[in-house]
Amino acid sequence: MKKIPFLFFLLVVFACKQSETSATITAQKVIDLAIEKSCAGNCDNSIIRFSFRKNNYQAIRSNGRYEFTRIRKDSLVTITDVLSNDGLKRYMNELEVVVEDSLISPISDGVNSVFYFS
Repeated sequence: MKKIPFLFFLLVVFACKQSETSATITAQKVIDLAIEKSCAGNCDNSIIRFSFRKNNYQAIRSNGRYEFTRIRKDSLVTITDVLSNDGLKRYMNELEVVVEDSLISPISDGVNSVFYFS
């Protein structure tokens, strides 16, 4: 009867031993594998389109250049925000409009934050 707790203790100790393969996997390796699987290893040259919270989004990446687009539509106007290496541009019904300096950062951050997780 005294051997059962001892055997159980040994089983627990050996079951908790870390295997060599799991010890060599780092957080960066997990991230690299996830990127490789999601973009087939070619995220630097890609086009991604999706809808999120009633907006349409598109990301174009090509050799270090990027263009992130958010399109919002309602019954009267279509607002298109384009964030690229060159900065932010806003279009209302396909006509470029001037964005106030105080709004550039919040609009850019709003577009960029969605693509950060895409």
